[in-house]
Amino acid sequence: MFFFSFILFVPVTTTAQMAGSDLEKQAIQEAEKGNQAIALDLYSKAGYAYWSGGNIEKAIQVFGEGLRYAAELNNRNALITLNNNLALLYTGKEDYQNALRFFQKAYELIRQLRTNREQAEALMNIASAHEGLKDYEQATKIAQEAIRIAQEEQDLRLMRKGYGLLASCYEKLGKSDQAFQYFEQFSALDRQIKAEEYQSIRKEADTKVAIAEQELSKTAGRLKETSDSLEVVARLAQLQKMEIELRTSQLREKEAQLKYERYIRRTMFAGAAGILLFLLLVSVMLILKVRDNKRLREQKRKIEEQNLQIQKQNELLDLQNRNIKDSIHYANTIQKAILPSEDEISEISSSAVLYLPKDIVSGDFYWFSRRGNEAVFAVADCTGHGVPGAFMSMIGSMLLNEIVNEQNIMDPEKILQELDQRLFYALRQETSENTDGMDIAILKADLSDNRTWNISFAGAKRPMMYCSDGLYHIIEGDKNSLGGFGRKSEKKTFTSHHVVLQPNDEFVLYTDGITDQPDKNRKRFGLQRFQDFLAGHVNMPPEEKIVQLRDELKQFTAEPQRDDITVWIVKLR
Repeated sequence: MFFFSFILFVPVTTTAQMAGSDLEKQAIQEAEKGNQAIALDLYSKAGYAYWSGGNIEKAIQVFGEGLRYAAELNNRNALITLNNNLALLYTGKEDYQNALRFFQKAYELIRQLRTNREQAEALMNIASAHEGLKDYEQATKIAQEAIRIAQEEQDLRLMRKGYGLLASCYEKLGKSDQAFQYFEQFSALDRQIKAEEYQSIRKEADTKVAIAEQELSKTAGRLKETSDSLEVVARLAQLQKMEIELRTSQLREKEAQLKYERYIRRTMFAGAAGILLFLLLVSVMLILKVRDNKRLREQKRKIEEQNLQIQKQNELLDLQNRNIKDSIHYANTIQKAILPSEDEISEISSSAVLYLPKDIVSGDFYWFSRRGNEAVFAVADCTGHGVPGAFMSMIGSMLLNEIVNEQNIMDPEKILQELDQRLFYALRQETSENTDGMDIAILKADLSDNRTWNISFAGAKRPMMYCSDGLYHIIEGDKNSLGGFGRKSEKKTFTSHHVVLQPNDEFVLYTDGITDQPDKNRKRFGLQRFQDFLAGHVNMPPEEKIVQLRDELKQFTAEPQRDDITVWIVKLR
């Protein structure tokens, strides 16, 4: 998608957040005094400050207040800027419906006040919003109108952007011929723009070369004049010598004359030979130069053809990569939809989750189900990460729904045994070479009549931690993973552990991504550091504890994330 922004983005800083808050307070004070124009200016500055600080929701709220005062003052330029800013903020949130609404409001004002080129840019923004809403037919219609205006204005760069948007929309509509047609127009304009830039640079270089050749020619002329003068002086000296010899001795007159004639013949022969040799050398050099230039032109032509082909292939690859990334982002939306929400578990506990996929989608997942006073919690680490791991997490979540919600199996050790068998059959591991599986921790919390919680836990290579009386304890799981190697007859067994927790006690389920994350010296975050962190924040609510844990992890590591990370902290009510 192509969007035309009217602002500059700056790094997120705490200073920007504080500046936004101060400016907003000043705007409120000026509004209360009736200084609407000053309030409008301060609300706009506060919005930019919140935006640069990364507080998108606050920026939307403050720009909205500014929009109200701009409308009251009938400040149409401010209305254009604020509507565009709100549209861009909603675009960043992928809320294309609201983005479209504000882009359209900005366009109505731009059409009355601004240039044709700005109208074309505004139409391009509207078309991009329709593309985000997957309304590709409307997007192409509006983009074509924007291109028409750009053609009238002879704005090649805006036309190039429009052709790229049309190619993207038609490709998503499955109209490959039209997509390729507009992609060719995009490529042709791109080449033309680059060629014009190249010709400008080359013209400047040719001018400098011509000046240098003129200077060289003048220098060669001066050298030739000096050479001719020296030759004349030499000949005069020789003639004078011959005249003196003639006066001195008449007997030697004939001999001197003969010597002089022989000298002239030799000089003329040498001069003629030198000229012929020089002409021969020049001819050879010209022939070699012409041949080299021809070879260079041919090589240049082939290189340009190859570069053009590479450029087209790169542009097609970029388009395909963008489509693949869009698909993976949509898969991430689907994966998040199957994860439990806070509303589902808020009646029995307060909880918070640190969920950090290594890639866009994750091989980790967490799961929850409740029946009356009994609730089952699970955190799993599937084989791999990224797209393969995400497929495994979807399978694991589906099988847990079948085992717990349909088969009414609530005991953690039995859930693990059943999940192991079902993975074995679902992935056909008895007959195929598939060895995928998962490590998982399953916990059942049962609220007793005296308001205490009876906890049952079983783990497949994953532990649990719980906090009671202000102290953290760890219960290790069994050493068997689910799925993977093995045969049907080798039924795995798992150990069930039991503990009683009081209201306001908490437990923690997590994958090994957090403990295995290295720092710049390749030293792991480690279990001990994790336990020390939890013990040092024992009285902090889960939500704040997760925020502090994220900051602790960010300060610790300077390396790229090694694995998916999931930490689920649950405080029982």
